[in-house]
Amino acid sequence: MSPDYVVAYELSSRFPDLWFAAAGMIPMLIGLVTMWGKRRFGWQRPHWAFSVCSLAFGLIWLVTVASTLLVEDERVYSSYRNGSYSTVEGMVSNFRPMLYSGHQDECFSVKDQEFCYSDYAAAPGFRNSTSHGGPLREGLPVRIAFRDGRILRLEVPAGSVPTAEQSAAVEREEQLAFQGRMSTILIANTSSLQLQSRRWDGLSGGMSAGAVSCRCG
Repeated sequence: MSPDYVVAYELSSRFPDLWFAAAGMIPMLIGLVTMWGKRRFGWQRPHWAFSVCSLAFGLIWLVTVASTLLVEDERVYSSYRNGSYSTVEGMVSNFRPMLYSGHQDECFSVKDQEFCYSDYAAAPGFRNSTSHGGPLREGLPVRIAFRDGRILRLEVPAGSVPTAEQSAAVEREEQLAFQGRMSTILIANTSSLQLQSRRWDGLSGGMSAGAVSCRCG
């Protein structure tokens, strides 16, 4: 018997990555404004090369990254609204959570269908990892509507969806743990560099003393 499912996620926006796609407008506008300022007011800085490169980068971003991303957003959204997708129901298995810092996707399987996603990826569909307060875990019953491996609707048992406060608390805990690991690595690297520096200073001092001794001899 299937549990009483509630919708934990549903694709509801035609262009969920519009903000990311539009990021190319920033360098493009910077290039346009600085070129206008140099012509209109004789600005000496920034250099013309910076203005041209900034404008070119923004245009290339909009033509390539933005257009590709928005076309994919529209394709996936239309597929969901038209009912052109598959569904799978079962237990989450082979769950591999994503670290807070990313580096690898969070993945899991339901029956023979595998899903992977990341909070740091710009792509349509569900992408809320456990380390960022997401609802999925090993053994959780789910029902998923998907297309091309993208989760378009995620349903989980009632009561298993974390509240906004719970998600924020989990993300904050993971963030603090990540910052602690980074601090430990930084301290270890700093100590190693200091030790190497002292060894080099000692070696240099010994070589200098030897050279002086040789000249005196």
